[in-house]
Amino acid sequence: MIETSRLILRRIEKSDADRLYEMYRNPAVMKYIYDGSTFTKERTMQRIDECIAHWEKYGFGFFVVIERSTQLFAGSCVLRYFVNQHPDLDGEIETGYIFDEPFWGKGYATEAVRACIELGFKKHHFKKILATILPENIASQNVVKKAGMIYTGDLDVKNFVHQIYEITR
Repeated sequence: MIETSRLILRRIEKSDADRLYEMYRNPAVMKYIYDGSTFTKERTMQRIDECIAHWEKYGFGFFVVIERSTQLFAGSCVLRYFVNQHPDLDGEIETGYIFDEPFWGKGYATEAVRACIELGFKKHHFKKILATILPENIASQNVVKKAGMIYTGDLDVKNFVHQIYEITR
């Protein structure tokens, strides 16, 4: 578990399925995630299983984000290995996030990304952490820039051009 001034980041669990599904089925939330499709309940459960498997294999991964002041589910964030997305990325470390609409515009995404970066550098001793962002997702570009990441170029990831941002130790 990671605590910041306003957030609690804890390991994802199967019991998070209903709340994650509510977020993943919102078209506005999913607009810039993968191909923009919302998730079914089954796809949500599959995603949770993948996240749990990553934790079990590597000892880090996907976090559920809780707003400290209200104890409400706010979203999720990640520090994970890229796997089967692009040959240039496989084995690299990625950070990212998804926040539910009521929690947009509060700086929570930047706070969560900074916490993941700190975890990656201090606990796991990674040398570099990446973020992949669709070019039209200006809000996410601003989030990672505020977290200290810099744009390094574009890459076609699963038939979508993504901007690559990175931060190094």
